[in-house]
Amino acid sequence: MHHSRNTLLIIFLALITITGACTKRTETTWATPLQQMLTQTDSNLPKGIFWEPDSMITGDFDLNGTSDYAFLGILPGGLPDPTNSAVLAVLSGDSTVSYVIVPIDGQSGICAPSISLRLEQVDNERPFLTIDDGACDAFRFRMSKNAMKFELFRN
Repeated sequence: MHHSRNTLLIIFLALITITGACTKRTETTWATPLQQMLTQTDSNLPKGIFWEPDSMITGDFDLNGTSDYAFLGILPGGLPDPTNSAVLAVLSGDSTVSYVIVPIDGQSGICAPSISLRLEQVDNERPFLTIDDGACDAFRFRMSKNAMKFELFRN
């Protein structure tokens, strides 16, 4: 019977440990801002985007005093439209996700699939997030003043 008490004590302590490990935490710690953006429940990002983790740029894109994160990805084409597209997505400081899609078609969009994302600072103005392929005119976006929407500037 003495052995049974020890066994019950061990089981009881194990249950306390498991219960403590399963309690819900009120604060989430994200491994990366990209992981946070991809797990947002209110994000309506298209499925199947291949994200370039090294493309992340941090800055205050809407000049509201909080850090925002920009990412670049490729959305493969499919049927009925086989055109690949570049996707620029921004995770704002308040966890809002905004994105814009640019076709890689050599006509109205980007010419080549080898794209990069860079930040262009302008004195006392909202910075540009620039998608460039080195072949056609770059797509320069900035966040609008009043909402997490993109404004396009192109030569």
